[in-house]
Amino acid sequence: MKTKTIIKKLSLLFAMLLINITFAQTSISGSVVDEQNNPLPGVNIVVQGSNFGTTADFDGNFSINITQELPFSIEFSYLGFVTQVVQVSDSSQKINVSMIEGNDLLEEVIISANRRAEKVQDAPASISLITARDIQNSSEAIDPVRHLINIPGVTVQQQTANTMNIEMRGGNGLFGTGVYPMLDYRNIVTPVARSFFTYQAGLSNLDLERIEVVRGANSALYGPGVEAGVVHFMTKKAIDYPGTTAELYGGNMSSMGGAVRHAFSNESKTFGYKVNVKYSEGDDFTLDPEEDAEQIASFQTTIKQPAITNNVVDATLPGKILLRRSDLDPDRDGNPLQQEYRNVSANVHLEFRPNSDTSGIISGGIANGSGIFINDQGFGLTQGNDMWGQARLTKGNFFAQVAYTYNDGGAEDNPTFLYSTGNRVVSARGATEALLQYNFDISFLDTNFIVGLDYRNTTSQLFIIGKIRSKVVVIFYKGRIG
Repeated sequence: MKTKTIIKKLSLLFAMLLINITFAQTSISGSVVDEQNNPLPGVNIVVQGSNFGTTADFDGNFSINITQELPFSIEFSYLGFVTQVVQVSDSSQKINVSMIEGNDLLEEVIISANRRAEKVQDAPASISLITARDIQNSSEAIDPVRHLINIPGVTVQQQTANTMNIEMRGGNGLFGTGVYPMLDYRNIVTPVARSFFTYQAGLSNLDLERIEVVRGANSALYGPGVEAGVVHFMTKKAIDYPGTTAELYGGNMSSMGGAVRHAFSNESKTFGYKVNVKYSEGDDFTLDPEEDAEQIASFQTTIKQPAITNNVVDATLPGKILLRRSDLDPDRDGNPLQQEYRNVSANVHLEFRPNSDTSGIISGGIANGSGIFINDQGFGLTQGNDMWGQARLTKGNFFAQVAYTYNDGGAEDNPTFLYSTGNRVVSARGATEALLQYNFDISFLDTNFIVGLDYRNTTSQLFIIGKIRSKVVVIFYKGRIG
């Protein structure tokens, strides 16, 4: 019996020792200051190769508890300062870091100013850059457009819980924006109406690599009407960012959603593909039945497709009723304004990189969503499917692209309309874009030139004014000396 008791006690002691060893933690602490020895609150501190991290407090102090075995490296990063890496080899090691101011942003390479790779300091325009690190460290979990909130010269209009608009140097037009937003070189403003519906753009934080903002007119490169500026969302390439990532979120106003990104690359880095899927839903902003009673009373409770005669709305004819009060106000609270939203998007990309000088991408996607928008004519609701396809090729200094975007504007049972008139306003619309561009340098003159051809063909069926067709061909030339 005594022998058995001793064995049990030794086994228990061994188990406790094993558990203690297994869950033993290394505690590392220290402080972060600038070159003038002032504390730097908010510095991002991450243990490389792990999920352990923290930020410096108001006094620049930090502490990390980590189960990773010594030695390991800690990375310190802060906007406007040079990133530093400190090796930790002893648990008693005190980490005191002095951050050095740097101009890393000026050394960053951007594309959008001249449609060619160049450093920010060489770009002939006012530029802001939101890097992959900025996106990763941001708390914006739902709409990637919110990354632009603190960018100088950019106004982000939070029109509803589901609808955001971007403005620079001016107000919004009849239907949308004066800014030229792009996603991987493809225009994501809906054709003809120039509206930017973020919930139909297919943007995902998981797949976003950087955002480039070019302020000021840029019609020379991007065609007529680009007076305010360009916002270019650029995604991660499958070959450079393989792997699977996912996110889930939930919040107030019953908001919830998630996204998945899966990317593959072969060992030789010559082929890759990626797939993105995103879903979101929630309650939208509502009007107060008492304070906004006058506004609610102005809304039509019947939506119709107006009768068109000679491409003009014929008020003498009744038109076709599409939605009635019971469709617009299912909860019968007297407010026909849509109070919920639900969006889903998916896209697929194939990437080919036969050599370091050549790359090609074929991609396509679809998004379904509805959302309230606000413009010069008041409240409106946009619905429907947005579908697109794109192919682009880069070889040395040559760049070519063709893209097609189609939005069905919603079917008759879920139309796009204005609450003030009760009329269906926009139906099917599409745009075809093609671009050829070549960059070349004359070294002995210290000069570079950009020449190219930009073609756009847009068509739309607007039930207010009938069919619209537009073709634009731009031959552009741009040079810089020195």
